[in-house]
Amino acid sequence: MMIGTIVRVCSGTASGVILKSPPGAGVRPTSAKVRQAIFSILSGKIGGSFVLDLYAGTGAMGIEALSRGAAEAVFVEISPRCLRTIKQNLELTKLSDKAIVIGGNAFGTIRQLGRQNRKFDIVIADPPYTAKNGRGKRLSLARKTLKSLVDSDILRPNSVVIVEHSGMENSLKATDDLKLVSARKYGGTSVSIFAPMQADRMR
Repeated sequence: MMIGTIVRVCSGTASGVILKSPPGAGVRPTSAKVRQAIFSILSGKIGGSFVLDLYAGTGAMGIEALSRGAAEAVFVEISPRCLRTIKQNLELTKLSDKAIVIGGNAFGTIRQLGRQNRKFDIVIADPPYTAKNGRGKRLSLARKTLKSLVDSDILRPNSVVIVEHSGMENSLKATDDLKLVSARKYGGTSVSIFAPMQADRMR
């Protein structure tokens, strides 16, 4: 999604509020169509939930969750300009009192949250579609994120993990600890939904 596209909160207490996007390239806000699809899937799980929004960008996903009744959302973002934008958007939507904004690397922050014994009901991750390691080899940050969430023990038995990834990438597979509940494609975006192995299957 290109910068300049209007991003509105779709539903809830902040419905219709237009969110800011940071200037420049490299930010890919989740489209309204995909957001609505994701929150339709999460219907009934949002009220009173604790949400972790990784690679938060503009904060649109976590803000949407708060607008729909989540108790708290933790936003994790490494870009200073995106962090400023998230804080501005929280002020615009009057949701700052329910939010924690953390600047830093997603994997380091996940480990830190684990050490703090934090638990989340809903995790939403929208990592960059392309990344390379030090040897120039392409990495799947989506797969690495799933492993980090499990290793850090921040999920509850009935948690839901939503991962957005490129529609060109092979489908994300279940892990030893997370089952793939659903995989859907919306244009160039794929959405994979995971739950801990002991959780009941979402319909």
